Parts: sequence; structure tokens; C-alpha cells
Amino acid sequence: MKRPVVLVALRLPLLAALLAVPLAAGAGFHDGNDYLKWPRMMKILYVSGAYDGLEAAYGGDTGMPAPGRTVLPICIPQKVSAEQMTDVVTKYLREHAAARQDAAAEIVKAALTAAYPCAAQP
Repeated sequence: MKRPVVLVALRLPLLAALLAVPLAAGAGFHDGNDYLKWPRMMKILYVSGAYDGLEAAYGGDTGMPAPGRTVLPICIPQKVSAEQMTDVVTKYLREHAAARQDAAAEIVKAALTAAYPCAAQP
């Protein structure tokens, strides 16, 4: 099921902001330390984009993963907003300080998987 998370027009400021943040050599695009420094709207846009990327990588909303891939282990309830998903990721990162050096996209996946595992969904 595809849910509109954030308007596409709102993603342009995110792109500009991400390009303005210096990249750590060899650390992927951004890590958890970067994420915690961002303003709330940038976090919302990042989490939304990362989740959209996960959906695409795991076969989207078809329920059928691409060949050679497994099913996305995250089952976001329909009424969960992008703001709520961002709160989940931020809380996860604050509670797992050792993960701050990990890639922000991996942190998003870990946080949302922990909060919304598919096995717990009806």
C-alpha cells in the first residue's frame, strides 16, 4: 500500500540542505550524528525519503519483492505519519548512542523495523 508521506515539492529544500552538509570520508552520505543536528523538517524529509527508498529496493507496495530480494521487514500502519516515523527514528537513535556512527539510512531501517515489525501486524 502506497501512502503519500511528503509532497515532492518539499523534497527540494532537503536536497539543497543535504548538499550543504559536508560528507564524512568513507562514511556513506550521513550518519546518526549528522541526523541529530538537523532541524526537524530536514529529519522528516530524510526519514520519508529513506523509507521510500526502502520500499523501492524491496519491491515497493506490490508485496512482491524484486528477484533475489526479500520482503521489506517493516509494516507501517496506514495512519502513521511521516512526523511519527521521524519521532521513532530520533528516539531510537537517542536510545542507541553506539549506533550514531552508522549510516543514517541504516539507522532509519533499524528503527522502523524495531518499531513496526511485520510479524506484529495483523
